[in-house]
Amino acid sequence: MCELGSGSVSLVSMAKRTLGTAGVRTVCFSYLFIHYALLVAYVARSSEILTNSLGIPLLESATLFSLAFGGLCYFGSQRVIGAVNGFLVFSIIASFTVLVVVASGNIQWSSLLETNFAAAPQSIPIIALSFVYQNVVPVLCTNLEGDLSKVRKAIVLGTAIPLALFLVWDAVILGTIPGFAESGTITDPLQQLRSSNGTVGPIVEAFSFLAIGTSYIGFVLGLTDFIADCKYLLQSRLQSNHIFKLGRGLE
Repeated sequence: MCELGSGSVSLVSMAKRTLGTAGVRTVCFSYLFIHYALLVAYVARSSEILTNSLGIPLLESATLFSLAFGGLCYFGSQRVIGAVNGFLVFSIIASFTVLVVVASGNIQWSSLLETNFAAAPQSIPIIALSFVYQNVVPVLCTNLEGDLSKVRKAIVLGTAIPLALFLVWDAVILGTIPGFAESGTITDPLQQLRSSNGTVGPIVEAFSFLAIGTSYIGFVLGLTDFIADCKYLLQSRLQSNHIFKLGRGLE
């Protein structure tokens, strides 16, 4: 942004400058497909949590979540959205801390030394999805006015915090469930924690809902900026074609 002297840019703008027309089409299709699929998944999971908590139908839960968070992204100012998102992040850390304290009461440190590298490939999709922050980098650059130092700091801290949470959570899961790493059966560690400790269930639901909320906000903002940039590039292309045809008509 600073080097080019341009305003806000998105992935499609960068793809156009580096990959050409074919790259733009590939980026657009991939970006829209992944984002809309994940938004559907977020709404579906959040509606399940609301239904279990409030006892209302899934359709009403999905509508309530979409209106609340979608309305925030549409009507809220940058300052309001930032404040709400900051509160959600603080609540995530608080609920995560409580969850770790409650769940790690019977942790067995020897279990952390067990390995099963054959199961590692199954975690690759989760790792790829868990650290998807590239979609909000263009919005982040715009909000920070292209300040390279602030952008770098935001990306490093924004990646380091979830990484630390993942490492702590993995330690709790692997250390709390005996023999889980070597188990030949497919089991849900959260379900095992719920069955062993009744306090874990509500905390997990609260943590999951808060995490979905922050992810939803980030994806909506990134998608909005992406679509706006696509629209701008399309209009610029149409105007260029119109001027070209007009120029040829005057020859």
